[in-house]
Amino acid sequence: RVKAVPMIVAFSSSAVGAGAGRTCNDHLPGVTGVPATAAYEDILGLIHELLPNARRLGTLVVPAEVNSVFNTKRAVEAAAKQGVEFATVPVNSSSELSDATLALLAQNVDAICQVGSNLTIAGFASIVRSAQQAQVPVFGFLTSDAKNGAVAVIARDSYESGREAGLLAVRVIQGESPAHIPFHEVPSSKLILKLAAAKIAGIA
Repeated sequence: RVKAVPMIVAFSSSAVGAGAGRTCNDHLPGVTGVPATAAYEDILGLIHELLPNARRLGTLVVPAEVNSVFNTKRAVEAAAKQGVEFATVPVNSSSELSDATLALLAQNVDAICQVGSNLTIAGFASIVRSAQQAQVPVFGFLTSDAKNGAVAVIARDSYESGREAGLLAVRVIQGESPAHIPFHEVPSSKLILKLAAAKIAGIA
C-alpha cells in the first residue's frame, strides 16, 4: 500500500513471499531490503552433528501467521532433503503453547527445531520448559531463542538485518532507486551454543 515513499524491508522471512516481488531482482520499484531467511540447512547440519541418530524433528506452527507457515514449509523441505522427518503441531494462542508442545513431544521427536513466528518467539521459554521436562533439546533461529533456553541457534536476525537495511536506506536517501537494488539475504550467521541447556538435554 505504500506508494509515495521508498520502503526498506528489514525483518521479514521472505520479501517475495510477502508479495513485494516475484524474485530478488524482479520486485516492486519502490521496495528493496534484507529479508532474514532462517538458516534451515545449517541448523539441520548442526543437529546432525550433536544428535547423529536424530531422525524425527518437530516444530509448532501458527496457521494464522504467514511467516510461520512459510518458515515451516521451508524447514520441512530442507529436512526431507536430508532424510529427516519433520512433525508439526498447530498452535493459535500463548495459552496453548504448553499443551501444543506436549502434543509435539508425544509424536516421539528427537528434538524440537522451532521455526520463527511472532507467537512462538514470545512464548519460546514456555516451549523450552515443557521440552526440558522430557529431556528433549530445543534449537532455534534467533539470538533471543538462546537467551530463552535453546541448546543452540544459528541466527540471522534483527540486528544484522537492521544494520544492512540502514546501509540500503543511506543509498536510497543519496538518490539510488530501490528498483535497482535487489533483495539480498543477511550476509552473516551467528552460532550460539548454550552449555547449560545442552547438559539438561543430555548432550555432551
